[in-house]
Amino acid sequence: MRHAASSSLDLLIVGQGLIGSLLAHAAADAGLDFLLVDDGHQDAASLAAAGLMTPYTGRRFSAPENLDTLLETAKRRYASLSERLDAPLYRPQPMIRIFTLDEELRRHARQRQTATGARLLGPLQLPGHGPAGMPDPLGSCRIDGGGQVDVATLLQRTRAWLEASGRLRQTRLEPDALELETAGCHWNGHTARLCVLCTGHQARHWDAFRALPWRLSRGQALVLRRDSAMPDEVVHAGRTLAALDDNRAWFGATYQHDLDRRDSDPETRQALLDDYRSLFPEAPSPEVLDHIGGIRAGSRPGPPFAGLASDQPALALLDGFGSRGTLLGPWHVDRFVQGFMNKSLIPLKP
Repeated sequence: MRHAASSSLDLLIVGQGLIGSLLAHAAADAGLDFLLVDDGHQDAASLAAAGLMTPYTGRRFSAPENLDTLLETAKRRYASLSERLDAPLYRPQPMIRIFTLDEELRRHARQRQTATGARLLGPLQLPGHGPAGMPDPLGSCRIDGGGQVDVATLLQRTRAWLEASGRLRQTRLEPDALELETAGCHWNGHTARLCVLCTGHQARHWDAFRALPWRLSRGQALVLRRDSAMPDEVVHAGRTLAALDDNRAWFGATYQHDLDRRDSDPETRQALLDDYRSLFPEAPSPEVLDHIGGIRAGSRPGPPFAGLASDQPALALLDGFGSRGTLLGPWHVDRFVQGFMNKSLIPLKP
């Protein structure tokens, strides 16, 4: 359906990154009338991500408590979007974890004692059994259950889908342009029951969400030309190497807290190249095709922000997914839509 210049909506969605795109599709599936506003900002984390959906991450081998449910929901959602958008958006992808610290070995052993860990985490592989050409003095393991989402194609195809249905407004929604009332909100001739921010780190500039416990970091990565020295699997070894397609690979990412500098700086580029050479000491120097970056928006407690502004019932936030949006996003988006329809969304607490 193509919207008229003025309309009455269920949702006004702000931001067309990964989470905003997932929310738009979930709203459409639920029969909700919505409009999405996006300014195409260039420092969004979605634009710089490899799209990895990794069950276990970090030195602690951390995994969400409801990992099985998250994986099932995500795979089902990306399969349905592949059909809707006529593009293969998800592929299962085994991952190889190269151990770099003794603590990782202990955490791996503990996770293997759980039912989910026993199914998804392979046994310890002794040194010398990892990907060819990579030093693995502490050994490695295989991680199953995850995969890779083609985030760039998902965003591009979703944008075209939104444009074709008249549901996209390509502009910036400034906070002072949104009129908030108890029963709804108004913007540019549109009335909506709820405005939902899915703008990543930009949401922290809204007064209603400044006091939330944000965890922000700037990430940079390199896009490399793939060569025969690179393994087919996704490899985690302090940094991550993942194929994007037959010709390109993603390597990164950094975690930096200097948010004022938005450009991709040459010092970080060189540091990433040095890290690559330490992982593949016998391989030729890689050809760098691109140097990309974005600002991750996470929450210090861990779970993402999904709820209403404390003093504005017509304003909500669905954000703070950090680097795990591909895994966490589908389940939390579905839950948010259900909460909206059931009128059970609760205010966020600082």
